[in-house]
Amino acid sequence: DRSRRILEVVKNGYTIPFSATPPPFHLSANGPDLATHKVAAWEALSKDMGHGAVRPCDISRGKPSVVSPVRTAPKGWSTGKRRFVINMRFINKHIPETESSCSLDTLSRVRGMFQPAGPQHEQVWGFTMDLASGYHHFRIAEEQRELMGIAIHLSELPVAAIEWLRSHPSARGCEDPHSGLFYFTVVALPFGLGPSCAVFSDIVTAFAAAWRRHMICMRPVRLTSYVDDFCATAASVRAALLTAVELVDGRRP
Repeated sequence: DRSRRILEVVKNGYTIPFSATPPPFHLSANGPDLATHKVAAWEALSKDMGHGAVRPCDISRGKPSVVSPVRTAPKGWSTGKRRFVINMRFINKHIPETESSCSLDTLSRVRGMFQPAGPQHEQVWGFTMDLASGYHHFRIAEEQRELMGIAIHLSELPVAAIEWLRSHPSARGCEDPHSGLFYFTVVALPFGLGPSCAVFSDIVTAFAAAWRRHMICMRPVRLTSYVDDFCATAASVRAALLTAVELVDGRRP
């Protein structure tokens, strides 16, 4: 059942299990930080558009039926970069809370990974791996994308962004000249959707379980995942390097 559920998300996108279909809704206002951090916000949005997580919406075919407000948040503790966070409280209240629950590994569950593999081993070697734009690897089912709209006012965009949106073929038709809003559709799992973490973790932990069945240097891989971060340990430098190559490259070195 789990395999079928994961393959369905990978192939056809995640279908949000609404308890009731959300009625039409339009944002009241975006977060004030959007105008304060125009350049950083546009860089974040451009990155998301670059890998297909967000697409300009041709409003001549109709605006999204639900348009959620958006804000930005720092991406990490020591970086000036920011990420887009969508305030999806309106959407989330139409999704059963049970769909957002997930179980993540804790240190108490994986502490054995950090202990020597046997009396002949005095050290543990390890490495970490982080997936880039983790949630955005998986899409929202196409029939629900009209519920995943965002809109940004021209006062919240730098001049270069406005020029690009008005001239680039892929963005043609996303501006409403009457309101000054540019419309976009979020097509990948977004930060802010209640079940995003649960869905993503379900898929990632399945991969982690498959990797743990591999043998490296005649020992099973010792690996754990926490959302989009991975940590693996081994009894030797060689085993750690071989494990890292296999996880990143997908092939047995």
